[in-house]
Amino acid sequence: VILPTIWRYLQILEAPPYFLGLGLSAFSLSGLVTGPLFGFWSDRSKTTKSIILFSNLFEIVGNFMYFIGYSKWLLLCSRLVAGVGAGAGSSIFGFLTRSTQPEERAGIFAAIMACRQA
Repeated sequence: VILPTIWRYLQILEAPPYFLGLGLSAFSLSGLVTGPLFGFWSDRSKTTKSIILFSNLFEIVGNFMYFIGYSKWLLLCSRLVAGVGAGAGSSIFGFLTRSTQPEERAGIFAAIMACRQA
């Protein structure tokens, strides 16, 4: 939903063109920062469900901020907040590593990656 709408959204808000790059990369940046933190939390607590629920809250709040989007700065912050939820991927793959045999991991990882891209 973000990719087809963000450019027009930024044009309506009269944001400079470089805000498109900032908005798109902000999501990945916050996921990059929070991924190791969620992975560390997952390794220590061995609980994945609570981490996923916690990260989903960030995604919901970030997407709601994007929906409100009355300024270019709010759009940028919304992508940063929503990106925190992307950091839960490390927790998910940690869980898969702990719960599968080495012989079956490649197929399961491939299936999960395909589901994440859909």
